[in-house]
Amino acid sequence: MKQAFLIIVFLCISYQSYAIDCPPSSTCTIPFEVATASLILDANRELSVSATFFHRVNCDGDYEVKLVNFEGYNGNTSMNFLESFNYLHYSFSSATELVVLDYLMNRNVFGRDLRHVPLCSTNDAIKRVFIYTASCGIWTKCSYKLPDPIEKDCDQGWQGSFPHYGVLNPGPPPTTEMWVDHWKWQNCGEVCCRKVYEVCRENYIDKAGTYIKIKALTKEKYPGSECSKQGDFEGPRPFPNSSTVTLNCEDGC
Repeated sequence: MKQAFLIIVFLCISYQSYAIDCPPSSTCTIPFEVATASLILDANRELSVSATFFHRVNCDGDYEVKLVNFEGYNGNTSMNFLESFNYLHYSFSSATELVVLDYLMNRNVFGRDLRHVPLCSTNDAIKRVFIYTASCGIWTKCSYKLPDPIEKDCDQGWQGSFPHYGVLNPGPPPTTEMWVDHWKWQNCGEVCCRKVYEVCRENYIDKAGTYIKIKALTKEKYPGSECSKQGDFEGPRPFPNSSTVTLNCEDGC
């Protein structure tokens, strides 16, 4: 059960610190309040943390949370083995995802009476929203024009056609210029993101209690948020002699 849960967690992308306005204040001005929770994250009671959140019911009536911080208590270091990585504009933390998901699925978040949570059999659901920031990145290129004719130095016995270099653009405008493109990843700021969990409840006859089920999960940029350096990059596309256009940042939501 624990392994299956961690596999689910691994599919998520983690939050980062709130260095930007997240969520955008122009989207909804309802203030956040502070919530603290002591969470037991596994059946063996080996993963235990104390966590602090900001939470509110937003202007659409959906419950939103932002994770401020968390730490193991009673000398707990069991979470150190959980996976984490950073690659380009993507980052991931199993521990963060585990804490947030456990909190959002906690009975206290829904209230003691779960009858307001729709039954899964009705095909209806309510939303729980996790707000986080993520890095943005962009691939930029520097193109080098090759001489005409291109000098070749091939081994004796070489067979077949010569390697094709760069871009051959028949137009418009027509050209036979040859180029080599050198690509580089660069930071493109940060963006505010959200994960929207659509949840419902299952009532099991053969088991005591009611269980919350995640019906659907959507990951996206928070409405009204864009990468903080969007608009800083432009270049010719798709060829070096094409018109200059604004280049779009990629987000790590």
